[in-house]
Amino acid sequence: MTAHKHAAMIKAKADNMELVVFTKNPQSDGKWWALENSKRIIPCFSGDHYFSCLPQHKEACLYWLNGGKIQYKTELVPEFQDYQPDIEFGLGSIFMQPDFEIRIKPRKEKRWIAIDVKRGDVCMCTENSTPAPGYQIKEIEVEV
Repeated sequence: MTAHKHAAMIKAKADNMELVVFTKNPQSDGKWWALENSKRIIPCFSGDHYFSCLPQHKEACLYWLNGGKIQYKTELVPEFQDYQPDIEFGLGSIFMQPDFEIRIKPRKEKRWIAIDVKRGDVCMCTENSTPAPGYQIKEIEVEV
């Protein structure tokens, strides 16, 4: 007898009802979304498009499933690293590991600040701002 194609995910969900289950409908918008009540019931795993993760990874996992970039770190990998594997559920997935810290990859954006040369005061401004007397405008990069 052949196992159900989602057998590993169904067993993982049965073993841990806290798992979050995501699905997508390629016929509609093609976006992934969390199944409501997935913490209380085992969903009907019909079709192809399902993915599960631990609840602490829900936000980053959903962002990644929908095409966003994420990063991870662990005790063995103490600095955040980019994560770019194929979308495939497995008990070895970082989304199933409680000791992994996962975050949405920060983006860098340019901002402009005005600095009072004498006092060192700093305030936000725009690229096209005309500085007040004694201020200099500087371009900086910030993570968002």
